[in-house]
Amino acid sequence: MRKVLIANHDIDQNKQLCQYLTNDKRFEITETTDGKSTLNKYLEIKPNVLILDTNFKDMNCIEIINRLSMTIEEKRNCNTILVVDKSNENIKITNMAKVYKVIEYSDLDDLFNTINEICSYSEYEELTEFDIDKLFLKLKIKLNSNGADYLRESITQCYYYPNLLKKLDDIFFMLARKHNKTNDAIRSSFRSALEPLNNFRDTIDYPIMKYFDYGCKITPQRFLEIVVMYLHIIKNKK
Repeated sequence: MRKVLIANHDIDQNKQLCQYLTNDKRFEITETTDGKSTLNKYLEIKPNVLILDTNFKDMNCIEIINRLSMTIEEKRNCNTILVVDKSNENIKITNMAKVYKVIEYSDLDDLFNTINEICSYSEYEELTEFDIDKLFLKLKIKLNSNGADYLRESITQCYYYPNLLKKLDDIFFMLARKHNKTNDAIRSSFRSALEPLNNFRDTIDYPIMKYFDYGCKITPQRFLEIVVMYLHIIKNKK
């Protein structure tokens, strides 16, 4: 069954579209009527398709797209149908699959940084969730915890953009904003996810373990540094 999230501020239009789609048993339909609930519901159910309105009162549709595109996984996930009213003169984009980010030309720093992001994005071999989960299993990290989810996102981001490793607080801020958490809550979830690795590290026989400092607790910062380096080595061999 395919998950479809219909996000429309007009309740009547939402119901009409829901009724239309529920005739097809392949679809599991969820609906939202404002920007905030759309973001939360998207992150909760991870729909196959997002049908997105452009007239939310609490949040611009471009902000929704940008917020959902903060991770590499979602940047690659071209699954959004943008529904535009004929009277809406503010939305001129016709092919969102081509849009990486919306930028004002006057912001040259942002333009330059985004060019670098796009170049970095294509520099490495693709990293999949399976690659990360396979490593997590070897390191005794539970796959279904919130901390594991945050670690996956952080590893993926840092894999493609290694400069993020210079400041762990930037990663915490990114995750906190996306998941509506505090930085401290994200940090605590990181540490909880790493507890099995720290508790059983002496029993884990896997090549990556030689890179961790013997006798020292594995911190979130050190974990990300080592894991990203290790994945670069094994994924980008010439």
